Formats: sequence, structure tokens, C-alpha cells
Amino acid sequence: FRPYIKLIIGLENLPKPPFILAANHLSPLDPALLMAATRLPIHFLAAGHLFQRRWGFMRLYNELVIRRLGKAIPTGPGSIERSVALLQAGGIVGIFPEGDNHPAIRQNRLHTGIGVIAQQAHVPIVPVRIVGSERVWKFTETFAPWRLHAIKITFGAPISPPEKPFEKDQALAFVSEVMRSIATLN
Repeated sequence: FRPYIKLIIGLENLPKPPFILAANHLSPLDPALLMAATRLPIHFLAAGHLFQRRWGFMRLYNELVIRRLGKAIPTGPGSIERSVALLQAGGIVGIFPEGDNHPAIRQNRLHTGIGVIAQQAHVPIVPVRIVGSERVWKFTETFAPWRLHAIKITFGAPISPPEKPFEKDQALAFVSEVMRSIATLN
């Protein structure tokens, strides 16, 4: 998937693992693009329904790219604990704080789990902005590998979670700060 990436900015912002990559989510390609850009093994928090399809390219893509290469962590009970354990073992976890961005199930809300995971594992979050991946593969279309559009990936400076446990709306405020950081990356 590296040929699709025309510009990578800020790789020097990646700390030594463990850390969390928090990115906007425009396309099913985004996890593969992040792995190609960093050339690092990343464990992605992924919706369980992605692996329930019985056929088709999406099933193959999810199995090969997300589950095998990226080592998926299905969302649901225990996913925060599994993510924290992976980080404490020195891994990298990739999270899309907006959740599944498919237009048919767009949630328009942030998931605060990323803040809880970062805080419990005591690791920084690296904000990432992906631009152009939806021009290669939209959530509502079939993958068309011949659509070679320029994709730009920008890695921002790491953001450390607060030391003290979150109270009430603090987790949402922290995740909102992370998302603002992603939005401001050029």
C-alpha cells in the first residue's frame, strides 16, 4: 500500500514503543496505510462486525491486513484490558477515535476508550491525520487499486494523558483535545 502514499510528514514524532496512534478514519485502507507509513507492527482496535462477513474482498482484506498483519483487537468486552496489556508489553495500538466511519452507521461521537487506555498503560498518543485515502477506497464502494490518488499522512507530536484518573467528562475532553490535534495537522 506504500505506492498510494505520496507524502509522509512527522515520522520523527513517533516515540519508541509503546504508544498509541490516533487517526482520523476516511477509508477501509487507513490501517494498512498506517502500517505502510510507519513500517511497524500495529495492533488495531477494530469493530467485531468486520470479521463476521463470510465472503468477499472486505473479508479477505480484514483477515489478511487487519487481523494477520496488524493483529486486530476486536472491540467489545475486554478490549480496553487487551489494549493496555499489549501496550504494557511494548506494542503499538492504532485507534480511530471516531469509531467506524461508514456513512451507513456513522456515529458522530467520540469514543473515550483511547483516553482510558493511554492513561492506564501510561503511554503517549500520537495524533495522525490521513488525507486522500477516501479517493482510493470509500467505505461505500468496492476497492479499485487503479485509483492512484495522492495520500498524505502527517504524524503530530505525542500527547501524554493526565496522571490522575479521569473524572466524569474529563475523558471526553481529553479525546476531544486529541481530535483537535489531528484536525490541525497539515
